[in-house]
Amino acid sequence: MTVATDSYRNLAIHNRTVNRRLYTVVEAMDPTAVHADRGGFFGSIFGGLSHIVFGDHFILTRIKRVYGAPSHLDGVADQWDFEPTKRYGDDLATLARERSRIDEAIVAFAQALSEADLDKEMKLPNGSVRLWVLLDHLFQHQTHHRGQVTTLLTQLGVSYGSVENPIDVYVLGRGAA
Repeated sequence: MTVATDSYRNLAIHNRTVNRRLYTVVEAMDPTAVHADRGGFFGSIFGGLSHIVFGDHFILTRIKRVYGAPSHLDGVADQWDFEPTKRYGDDLATLARERSRIDEAIVAFAQALSEADLDKEMKLPNGSVRLWVLLDHLFQHQTHHRGQVTTLLTQLGVSYGSVENPIDVYVLGRGAA
């Protein structure tokens, strides 16, 4: 283990934890409120959550290509085409199951990473990309769009608590299982 691989393991656990917290809050809401267009970047709360799942599929497809070996990510369907409004279900329960499945795959993948894996590289028409860059993008993309979703919740007066507090996960051990 290294600081880098430990960091990705922690990010994966934190990511899973905050996604669980966020979905718990949204699942308690009226479905009409979740699907209502609120002027967010992807319209509704559901649209924002759907985009995060799309982004995971899109980025994980590239991560699998760079990784180049069987992994815990193999069960996540490939998404080569850029379709940012693609849906992985029309209802929150279906989307939540997909979210959980992806989060578990990311945690298992991160737990198996080695330092050498992080340096794996894929050639592109205009350069190349290393695995660690794609992993950074995966977690940054989720954090960015969770922020948009939580803004919509705040505008509705819905309290979601602290969803981005790594102290809860790493120091206090809340949600780390």
